[in-house]
Amino acid sequence: MSKTHWLYRAGLALAVVCLASIPSVAEAALPVVSPTSHDFGDVVVMTSSSGQTFTISNDNGNVDITDITIDDATNFTLTPGEMLPVSLNGMGASTTFDVVCNPQTAGAHSATITIVDNDAAADETVTVDCVGIDAREIDVTPSSVPDFGDAAVGDSADDVTRNVTITNTGDENLSVTDISLSGTNANQYSLTLFESDGMTSIATFP
Repeated sequence: MSKTHWLYRAGLALAVVCLASIPSVAEAALPVVSPTSHDFGDVVVMTSSSGQTFTISNDNGNVDITDITIDDATNFTLTPGEMLPVSLNGMGASTTFDVVCNPQTAGAHSATITIVDNDAAADETVTVDCVGIDAREIDVTPSSVPDFGDAAVGDSADDVTRNVTITNTGDENLSVTDISLSGTNANQYSLTLFESDGMTSIATFP
């Protein structure tokens, strides 16, 4: 409690307040995160990018980090640098966490990371982005089987064969799991598969 002393001089009252007994208000803890965002760029689907390290530092007071969460744990992996909770006592104290992008599907992915702490204002957030790209590319040549023309019953397959070549033109392994014929007269044709120089060819004939 403060104390007030009144002084009277020449008819003027002056109030002198003793501030020594007024408790000081401690400044709020203020964690700082750097960087506040990161773009991993293009990352091949089902692979992992290089990691990005984020640093949480104590800019004032004592900072208690109780949790670090990410809202897309499917396409990103977050790893704290040390077991949580962690206390950053004293200005300049810091801790880190790493994030890796590992897209499961092609397309743009974005996530928000939330650092839960004792900052009375709000929890700190960080954003990360990446684009999943599918490096498996397939080329089928020709895209339409040339007309067989007239094929007499009993002709040998060698006389009426048309080759279709499937080539992996991407940077990742490509698995061909099934090739089938469909349509009204599918039973009038048959398929034979053979591989050569990393390519799969289909021989079709009536």
